[in-house]
Amino acid sequence: MQAGLKFEMENEKLLFRKDNAIEFCLFIYEGMDFSYNLFSKEKLFQIISSIKGFYEKLLFILEEYIKRKYYSTLPEDIKKDIKAIFIYLDGLKGAKEAYLKLVNSGVDKEDARYILPMGTMTNIVMTMNARSLYNFFALRCCNRAQSEIRELANLMLKEVKKIAPTLFEKAGAPCESLGYCPEGDLSCGRFPGMNP
Repeated sequence: MQAGLKFEMENEKLLFRKDNAIEFCLFIYEGMDFSYNLFSKEKLFQIISSIKGFYEKLLFILEEYIKRKYYSTLPEDIKKDIKAIFIYLDGLKGAKEAYLKLVNSGVDKEDARYILPMGTMTNIVMTMNARSLYNFFALRCCNRAQSEIRELANLMLKEVKKIAPTLFEKAGAPCESLGYCPEGDLSCGRFPGMNP
């Protein structure tokens, strides 16, 4: 009751129904260290399969956990499967432990970093003129681009359209301004291909 969770009492049992069940499960898993086996993965998988809508909310918790604990991101394809997420977490844990062992053994941090996964977050600063931005958007707003860089490109495109809407009116994936996909056999299928 102190946690603000809504439940019913029945024969000395607490019953959580519908959205209240989701809130109760989120209460349990929020703040948990998912890299250590202090909980039952099988029970978590069972909860995910039996409570509709829980996985989507748990995914947010897992993404924040991965950012906070491993300074990493959760790739789109891995997000689709809870078992894949835990395989990914095992890899992140192993990489971090190996990195710390290397540093503690006297290896320079710059060299020890090679053990870290590609998904490790970093800050970047770049300078582009309008022509470079057009090229970047044409390559990276395309559905065939890697999901993380595509997300960044779309966010950047949204921002430059606020500043210079006329200049960047036709910027983005080429298919959107052309009305067809110039990628030929490599098309994602969103737009029809180029007629021969």
